[in-house]
Amino acid sequence: MRFIISIAVRSIKENLTRSALSAVGIMVGTLAVMLLISIAQGVREDVRTQVDSLGGNIVIVVPGVIDTSSPFGNSGNIGLSPFTERDEQSVSRAKGVLNTAKWTFVGGTVTTGDSPPGQAFTLAVDLSWFDIRKHEFSEGGGFTSPVAREAVIGEMAKESLFGEQSAVGEVVKINGVEFVIVGVTRESGSAGVLGGNPFARILYVPFQSAADSLAGGKKQIDRIFAQTDPNLKPGEVKSSIEAAVLESQGGERTFSVLTQDDLLEAIYKVLNILTYLVVGISAIALFVGGVGIMTVMLMNVNERRREIGIRKTVGARRSDIFSQFLLESVALTTAGGALGLIATWLSILIIEASTPIRASLTLPVIALGFGLSIGVGCIFGMIPAMRAAAKDPVDAMRFE
Repeated sequence: MRFIISIAVRSIKENLTRSALSAVGIMVGTLAVMLLISIAQGVREDVRTQVDSLGGNIVIVVPGVIDTSSPFGNSGNIGLSPFTERDEQSVSRAKGVLNTAKWTFVGGTVTTGDSPPGQAFTLAVDLSWFDIRKHEFSEGGGFTSPVAREAVIGEMAKESLFGEQSAVGEVVKINGVEFVIVGVTRESGSAGVLGGNPFARILYVPFQSAADSLAGGKKQIDRIFAQTDPNLKPGEVKSSIEAAVLESQGGERTFSVLTQDDLLEAIYKVLNILTYLVVGISAIALFVGGVGIMTVMLMNVNERRREIGIRKTVGARRSDIFSQFLLESVALTTAGGALGLIATWLSILIIEASTPIRASLTLPVIALGFGLSIGVGCIFGMIPAMRAAAKDPVDAMRFE
């Protein structure tokens, strides 16, 4: 075996340029596959972090019928909220529910003084929201009254409106209506592909105050959040919430009840489909690289017929010739896989330094990349190795 390895290494050195170009093809394919999977894993971790930031025992009631088992399946009337305060009261009475809070998405712009609109997303929430999801405050605190024109702002939204100066006591205008900031929330979590913790960009206003001053008294409820008993799994409380809302909706299912696992399942299904699609397309580069390896090895077999004939004449078996040429193919693809790993690592460093994307290059991904490159070497090196092993020594010796 040592003799076969030495011959394979010598052959690769003698055709260094051709061998290097073949390895580059494998490197490109390995780079594409490992980099895309690493980015997809980074996105998954970022999504889980954002969903987990809601809290450990939260159940969300949303408009529309969502089938988490099929991300592109029936979604009913998503976006058209059927909820009323009666629905929230029904949720609050469901078994295992400790507290509830309403959400309403407030459209329009947020401004302060003569400054341009800031990067703030406005939500109208109940005062109980700050009990359900515990917030830390870097300045001030929560609302003092459900009808006061007060606002609580996230750190990133605060920076876009006020910079480094204190925001408590400052006035912001939401669609021209003035609200006084009483608190600034401190959100954990570093920037990621989703732009950091999304709660850091939110401007909260009291639900009742928003209805009175921004919606002409109309109370639209877009989401209902329920805090469940920590001694019970959210999934165990889910059915009781579904039954309560179904009764308050008159028996018509116009909503979905989602736990954090349900949210992650739906998002992950979409991410998995996209990942499989993109990686499948990228794997074409590996196929092309494999064809290149096979072409180079077939040329080697043709050029080295005399060598094959001499080796068979002095006693080399067909299995020895087969092993030698197959080993050369695997060596080229393994070298390409190693170069692909280095290129993937460098690409991740560049991407993380210049974008909010955080890729996750793990040992299973590295093993997959090397496994694919070695597999390509075995598969596409098989034909040249078989052709070399089948050469007749007499005919091969005639070649000049």
